[in-house]
Amino acid sequence: MCDKFWLTYLPGTLRRQWLGNLPVPAIVGLTCERLDDMTAFHLSSSELCRWLCGLYMKKIYVPRFDFHIAVSDYTAAEVRRALPAGMQNRLYVEPMGVDYERFSRGQDCRETRAELLRQAGADSNGVLLLYAGRLGQEKNLLLLPPILQRLQSRGKFDFRMIVAGAGPMLSELRDAFEEYAPGRALFLGQCDAERLCKLYGAADAFVHPNGHEPFGIAPLEAMSAGLPMVAPASGGLLTYANRQNAWLAESTPEGFAAAIQDAVSDAAARREKTARARKTAQGFSWDRVTDRYFHLYDLLHTRFQNEGIGKWHLRWKKEAQEVGADEQDYAAA
Repeated sequence: MCDKFWLTYLPGTLRRQWLGNLPVPAIVGLTCERLDDMTAFHLSSSELCRWLCGLYMKKIYVPRFDFHIAVSDYTAAEVRRALPAGMQNRLYVEPMGVDYERFSRGQDCRETRAELLRQAGADSNGVLLLYAGRLGQEKNLLLLPPILQRLQSRGKFDFRMIVAGAGPMLSELRDAFEEYAPGRALFLGQCDAERLCKLYGAADAFVHPNGHEPFGIAPLEAMSAGLPMVAPASGGLLTYANRQNAWLAESTPEGFAAAIQDAVSDAAARREKTARARKTAQGFSWDRVTDRYFHLYDLLHTRFQNEGIGKWHLRWKKEAQEVGADEQDYAAA
């Protein structure tokens, strides 16, 4: 179950066998994002909200599942804090994947590049920076306009920003680019996979500003395509990105501008890092990731059958008492 709210009440229904004669299954919570981050982005980043998120995870969310899977160490950290000490081995980290076969195949993107340069108002020597993804508050997109401003102030290259995606921040992001870098951003809207392949092949660098990314499939697609990837040195994308295959930066306009400048200026480093990036991305191809997930499901099923549903309930109660929690907090589990 990949949900932290409504579906978290389904495990109790299953365990009480309120759905007819359905056998009680092993119930697994899949964590693809962090509750504390989403609350900070959309509600408040106050200490009170963070405390309430931790309380919710510990008292309501975590106890309802037999096992937990997180898509990165970054997302796992929130679950790990909420798990009792003796139950830490019920958490597994298993990353998501990328359509490596699609995005790694080379294709002639010269026409696409020429058209993007024309639409962006640049000549043939322009440098195309690409962001692809949802235009949401949680993506830290308002960092992009001042990055572009800093790059232009250096005067070495004619930088343009290509934005592929849709979302609630579209108007706000447009206005920000007009304030910081007028006429230098091109918005393409939602793009399908084939269009993205051409954009990855036509651009000069991929810029991902979110330092709290749970995992990040778009950056991994860019790496598959051999496009230099610039991102913060934090978050779930560190599952696959490092300083040997990407350009990691401080989450500031100055930090990103310097990293982008390095990525487009140093041809030797670009060849070396993008080659390593392709090899890394291949290890996260969907066929390999799917195999790992099926093996993990087999492992969880075996553990569940061997240890028994009754033992899970007793262990939860014991762990709750050892950490001084109210026994009723774990009754739903």
